Amino acid sequence: DLTFARNRVRHELIPYVQSHFSPGVTGVLARAAELARQDEEFLSAEAIKLADRIVLRDVTTRLDVTGLKSAPRALASRVVHAALQRLAGPKSIHFDHVERVLALADGAADGSVSLPGQTVIRVGNEIRLRQAVRARRLLHRSAKREGGSVSAGNSFAFSLSIPGEVRLGDGG
Repeated sequence: DLTFARNRVRHELIPYVQSHFSPGVTGVLARAAELARQDEEFLSAEAIKLADRIVLRDVTTRLDVTGLKSAPRALASRVVHAALQRLAGPKSIHFDHVERVLALADGAADGSVSLPGQTVIRVGNEIRLRQAVRARRLLHRSAKREGGSVSAGNSFAFSLSIPGEVRLGDGG
């Protein structure tokens, strides 16, 4: 089924490159993929070690700005990505999100950014990641305005990212 990009690459792109450029392209790509896999394994292990030193967890997740700025960019971005993904839940964290946090670290001033499932705030030498709770507050305010209450048995809360989407389970 050529509607899937992977199949189009396998059945159209690779044969085209082999016939028009290099018959040995699959070997070159396989070697490059192996090197990339090795790099990823090494960088992931190093990022875990770095995170143990600069990610501080209590009520909020905090990142040490000095440690983040002094780390190689490849490791710093992996640490930030892992910290953001932890609070994002099912939402995807992308390159742009990581870059916005690294820009906060690189900047001289305090500031904040809203990211999927969380707010990221720079305060002095820390970057604080806080899970979005606005949706829960809005639910309770709405129920009070309508003269009702949110009972413990029927209450629910979802972190919302704007713009974004929340998928509800079978319950609707």
